[in-house]
Amino acid sequence: KYSSYPVQFDARQVQYTYTELHQLQDSIGSDLKSLATEGINIVQVGVDVVANRVRIGVASLTPHQGSALTAQYGPQVTVVAGEAPTVAICVSRYNCGNPTKGGIYTTDPYQSCTTGFLARNVSALILYIIIAGHCMGNGGGTGTTWLHNGSAIGTGSWYEWYYGANSDFAGIAPASGTTLSNQVYASSSTDIRSISSIRSSVAQTVGTSICRAGYMSGYTCGQITATDMIVTVSPPGYPIYHQWQTNFTSIEGDSGGSMIYGYTAFGVLSSKTTGHSWYSPIDRLTSDEGIRLCLDVLCN
Repeated sequence: KYSSYPVQFDARQVQYTYTELHQLQDSIGSDLKSLATEGINIVQVGVDVVANRVRIGVASLTPHQGSALTAQYGPQVTVVAGEAPTVAICVSRYNCGNPTKGGIYTTDPYQSCTTGFLARNVSALILYIIIAGHCMGNGGGTGTTWLHNGSAIGTGSWYEWYYGANSDFAGIAPASGTTLSNQVYASSSTDIRSISSIRSSVAQTVGTSICRAGYMSGYTCGQITATDMIVTVSPPGYPIYHQWQTNFTSIEGDSGGSMIYGYTAFGVLSSKTTGHSWYSPIDRLTSDEGIRLCLDVLCN
């Protein structure tokens, strides 16, 4: 009824409709100037679909300001302390400022890889930077610091990389000051894609168009040439299940790179052979780890 592909829905009763909340967001947006004259500096306004509220971020928030906004806009809002965003300088895959994006260079003391996507744990709402599991498993493991352009972006938290694994994913817990969204560095610093959907495994069929964003090879497009394969990846020779193949190759360092097409996420690059790249489809991230991609700027 709702989709031509097998999907899972979480149904729950909420107090406010999305339309009601979005209308309230627009109303608050029209009041920004007048609120600023009252000393209330709102820096973020958006619908928090999980909390079923409009979240208002206020710079240098005081209790009086919080009470005033709640009184003005009602129980549909949540008022929190916010930080005024600054312009992020993004000039290359090696130097691309906040928010952290997929498709850019990252390294720990042992491995250099590419970030894939930004995501959050479904139940605990914990944020992660997703990379390939072997980047962490063959390197320093969990607890090591991952860097971008010389600055820490987070710490290794978990990885899926062992004999007979169903996927090749790992999660970096973001450092303080590292912000996440739904963006991927695609073909250049002026081609930053806001990922808005995922392609399920069953819809990733042979002949489907797909592209890879990796810090070594850059942005390459082609087609899917094989699906749901078992691939033995060396080192150390682990068989990894549920791997998809493309008709373009990659280079060491591209591992973890974003597999996308347009604004849709397909998966995370795992390995390469002559003329081919292999990747883990992104819906394995939810089924195996209970983690879902960020599909909006607030990573709800």
